[in-house]
Amino acid sequence: MSRPARPDERAHAHPARAAWEFQDPILVDCPACGACASVRVTEPAAEDRFHRVSFGARRMTCSKCSAVREQPASQISKPSMGLPLRLVAPTRHGELKFYNLEHLDYVRAYLADRVRTETFTEDGPRNASVFSRLPAWAKRAQARDEVLAAIDKARAKAA
Repeated sequence: MSRPARPDERAHAHPARAAWEFQDPILVDCPACGACASVRVTEPAAEDRFHRVSFGARRMTCSKCSAVREQPASQISKPSMGLPLRLVAPTRHGELKFYNLEHLDYVRAYLADRVRTETFTEDGPRNASVFSRLPAWAKRAQARDEVLAAIDKARAKAA
């Protein structure tokens, strides 16, 4: 016989989202000064959001030193323009990387829940969702506190 779930153990539904949905903006380390810089899509490559954020022209700007770097549309490269992501959460098990604060908060909310459920839409991601791509060690209850602490430290690097 199972015991009833406590209020803090009830499942919260988290909508499934693909990683590319978080690719505008992307927070990176500025190659000139090392501060937090932002990579944004400047020119859509197509009407639909996937192709716009995946293949659109990009511009990296640093609010600290005013450095700018451009990438033309349809150029094959990482969405971060090859620059290191700013929001990295290292743990003894491995590291988690985030495109921006929205992405970080989305993953943190999911990992913080003791009972996790993911909701899917008819045309949404399934096996390509952010949660399905998280490493198993990050989802283990035994690692929860360490992973959440690492995510909180990564959040502080956004400033």
